[in-house]
Amino acid sequence: MNPDTVVIGAGTGGLIAALKMAQEGLGVLVLEKNPEDCHGNTWLNDLDLHPFDKYDLPKPLPEELAFPVHRNMRANSSNGDATIVMENIPNYALKVSLYQKRLVRLCREAGVEFQFGATIIDFLNNGKAVTGVIVEADGAPREIPAKVTVAACGAFSPILEKIPAFCDFNFSCRPDDRVHAIQELWKIKPGPARKMVDEGILTPNEMVFYVGVPGGGSFSTFMYQLDLDQEIMALLAGCKPQNPDVLSPRELIDDFKDNRLGFCTERIYGGGRAIPMRNPLDNLVDNGIAIVGDAAFMASPANGSGTTPSMVAGAQCGWTIAKALNAGLEPTKEHLWGYNAAFQTGLGAIFAGYYVAHRVLTTFTEQEVQELVRRKLIDPRQFKNVHDARPFSVAPLQGLGLFMKALPVLGTLIGFVKHGAKIPIITRHYKNFPKTYDPEAFEEWRRRAEKILNRLDVS
Repeated sequence: MNPDTVVIGAGTGGLIAALKMAQEGLGVLVLEKNPEDCHGNTWLNDLDLHPFDKYDLPKPLPEELAFPVHRNMRANSSNGDATIVMENIPNYALKVSLYQKRLVRLCREAGVEFQFGATIIDFLNNGKAVTGVIVEADGAPREIPAKVTVAACGAFSPILEKIPAFCDFNFSCRPDDRVHAIQELWKIKPGPARKMVDEGILTPNEMVFYVGVPGGGSFSTFMYQLDLDQEIMALLAGCKPQNPDVLSPRELIDDFKDNRLGFCTERIYGGGRAIPMRNPLDNLVDNGIAIVGDAAFMASPANGSGTTPSMVAGAQCGWTIAKALNAGLEPTKEHLWGYNAAFQTGLGAIFAGYYVAHRVLTTFTEQEVQELVRRKLIDPRQFKNVHDARPFSVAPLQGLGLFMKALPVLGTLIGFVKHGAKIPIITRHYKNFPKTYDPEAFEEWRRRAEKILNRLDVS
């Protein structure tokens, strides 16, 4: 076929982009490096419900979910002596690979074509615009021209290095902005599990988080979800992979599962990956090309979830491309800019604020993070905003209250008070992202963004 658009990567972001473009009448080809029988990211991801209606995303089926939709969320200090409870959090505990396989079927029904087992060798270009890709499949390279190429190939993919140099993308990522995480679903022995619940050791039917896990470093996270009715338990661990002084996610999970629980019997789902924990790319489009999902660092710096923002970006990207091509416009940076502006003024603004908070948190010790929770300096309402991918800020009166609570440990918590109050600065700046493409206005916006982040730098 001679497609209008080529999508590189059959993850959730790429598949949603392909689906939206096909529904708008475009010819779409999806290229995926993995064979179809082993395609799909085996990640168990908790997603908020709001974007599914707002962006007309296919809602998960019951068999694609691990847990009921409504649960409480409980954040504990590392030693468990302090807790913040958020009641009745609605979310989808999604088995991502099952959902992705259904998206492939929906895409095919809409007319999308797929080529699995395809390796991208290079991008076609005319010196000013990307004009397609060179792909190798079945042992032979071939050129696939396309009006627009959507790179949805994931974070740290070598494909990104092949994008022509004239394209205005900055894929640099600080070592401190990478986190490795593992999330798994286990069958359990219900008797021993129920005994630990009765003894008050475990809390069932809730998402229970520990922030700053002993041995895992201040930024580490550990989570469990126990469902006695289904006789299953989910375990998640995340920490900095480059720090030799902390335990790995695998070690954290195995220690909890084997030494503290002892009732997990069979791993039935799950996987791990490196997650970019930084603000999204400041630019998502160029002539003939758009970047979607983890390739654009769209995982939330607050909780590492990249599935929902990738799908939102996929919808925004697909609609923008279809609007331009169906109007007979050339797919220039100017005509694709609507996707850029829609994402940056929405999730981009929120994630930029999260990124500042993430940078602050990484400077704290486990003990200092524990003090944040124990002194209730972390507000349950803000936790819920993070989960729902909504902005958080510190109002003046609330800020005074936080300051008074922090007085006994002011020396160690001054960074939280000082930099936390500046989060709205970067959020407002992203909200002011240029709505239309003006090279001078965009460069001024980018210089201002860099200046704000440098001023807020706490590393």
